[in-house]
Amino acid sequence: AVLRGLTNDEMWVALGTGAVIGLLLGVPLTIATASIAVAPTSMIAGMAVVLFAGGTLLRRAKRARPETWLYRKLEWVLANRWRLGRGSLILHSGAWTVRRSRRLRP
Repeated sequence: AVLRGLTNDEMWVALGTGAVIGLLLGVPLTIATASIAVAPTSMIAGMAVVLFAGGTLLRRAKRARPETWLYRKLEWVLANRWRLGRGSLILHSGAWTVRRSRRLRP
């Protein structure tokens, strides 16, 4: 299933992130307004904002790229910047050659 350009896994990550952001913003508002209903309302609002905004941004970023582009890009960023998972990813830049010689046929 695809919603706003997000795959299933991406959608669940966006919804979880939106719920956490909404909860973090909603707890102080709940204390300030003395109404317990503000916390779940802000969670739902946060999920909606992150789902729609994240879907739009990811749809633009993933346009005309393969399905696994986002996951490979995240893996590359983690390996380059944070030094995580370097063993499974080839990090080499330079000229690429095949090193084949042309075989003459008799």
